[in-house]
This record gives sequence, C-alpha cells and structure tokens, in this order.
Amino acid sequence: MSPRPSWVDQALKGRVVEVDVGRLLAEGVSPFMPIMGALEEAGLDGALVLRAPFDPLPIRSVLADKDVACFAEMTAPGAWRVICRRGAFDGVVVPRLSELLGAKLWREDDRAHIDVRGLPPPEPARAILSLIETVEAPREIIAHLDRDPVFLYPEIEARGWTAAPIPSEAGVVRLRLLAPKA
Repeated sequence: MSPRPSWVDQALKGRVVEVDVGRLLAEGVSPFMPIMGALEEAGLDGALVLRAPFDPLPIRSVLADKDVACFAEMTAPGAWRVICRRGAFDGVVVPRLSELLGAKLWREDDRAHIDVRGLPPPEPARAILSLIETVEAPREIIAHLDRDPVFLYPEIEARGWTAAPIPSEAGVVRLRLLAPKA
C-alpha cells in the first residue's frame, strides 16, 4: 500500500459523506448512483468515504476519470476504506478507465488481479503497465493472460518490478508481479 497522501487528512477535516458499498451490494443495489450523489454532496472541499469488502478498483478508475483522487486502505481483513476528493492531490493517479479498457480488475486474497485475456496486442501490456505505473499501485498483482508476454518482461523490469509465472490451468498464463521494495 502507498503511503497516506497529505491531502487525505485535510479532506477528512471538511464535510465527509460515507457510502457503505458492501451494504448496497448485499441489498442488490448498484452502488454507482449513490456514490456519484455522495460525491456531489461532499463538494469540492469535502471527502467521499467508501466502505467496502474489497478494494473497489473499477469505481476508483471511474472516479479518476472525473478528476477524483482516491486513497484505499484495508482496515481489517475483508474491510476497506477508500477516501476520495475532487482534484489531483500529491500526484495521486489511478489508471483511467480508458487506459484499462477491456481489462477486468478485482481484489482477492489481499492481492490485486488484472485479467487481460481476450484483448488484442498490445492492449494487455498497456493495461498492465498502466496499473503498475500508478502511485497507488498494489504491491502485488496477479496478471491473467492468454499467452506468455515475452515483450512485457523488459518493460516490467525497467519499472523496477519483478514478474514470475505461477501455476495455472491449461491455456492461461498467470504472472505474479511484485513492486520494488520500498
């Protein structure tokens, strides 16, 4: 996890509007509209706080497209708090949805996963590199691919990350990507 940006504490001093994403999902309600409404309610100086059972990377990507910075922290196993505020703060960037178009993102076993199977080259590499180049990139990512990305390895290494294949089912290549040691 990235160090807590300085804008987080400042945002939490203003108006804070919370959305319980886990409760909404349990009720069968899409959290998108409540999140967008809460973001408007928080205003420019306030904070939107999402409580979720996982790190909601897809909604963070949507918010990034709307110039909203987010900081995610796991508060307990299976419990996440995501603090969001309008504007770019401390260089915090989440991959724009357009940069990960077609990639599927999720969190499982305290690791981020990105599935780029079915995307035409060079889209799998672009999506993976966009994810690892973010300030808030997870420390460990499992990438799911159709084929061994031989041209991607040097790019990953050039960014200080390591990539190692891990066992997977036939026809699927899975890589464990590890961030540089802090």
